[in-house]
Amino acid sequence: MGRHEDRDTERLGAQVRDAYEHGPEAVSQVATLSAWVQALEEENAALRARLGTTSHNSGKPPSSDGPEVKPHPQSQRPATGRRRGGQRGHTGHSVQLTDTPDAVQVHAPALWGLRAECGRRAAAAHGATAGD
Repeated sequence: MGRHEDRDTERLGAQVRDAYEHGPEAVSQVATLSAWVQALEEENAALRARLGTTSHNSGKPPSSDGPEVKPHPQSQRPATGRRRGGQRGHTGHSVQLTDTPDAVQVHAPALWGLRAECGRRAAAAHGATAGD
């Protein structure tokens, strides 16, 4: 232990002896005050943690950061003057459609035939027929 901790321990011991000499009321008061100090220290720690939150390290929106928070960094790459995306004059490379494909696959839902049955069930539940 350091000298500072020794002094704190000695001071605490003196306070406990003094409280003991003054009776059980003083001892209960010390216990109450100790619990109160612990609760305040926990609240202080929670508030300090909340002070450190920004939009970078929490779910807060950037508008709640305040003026002292630095903005997001900008790109350090110099501007080239060209626009984003495909550039003019660039020839595309894509697969062309053909009139004679090698194979044709039809992708249809397996439940198409049940649509009419579903309509009949819903109409029957409401006391009507599907053709109404």
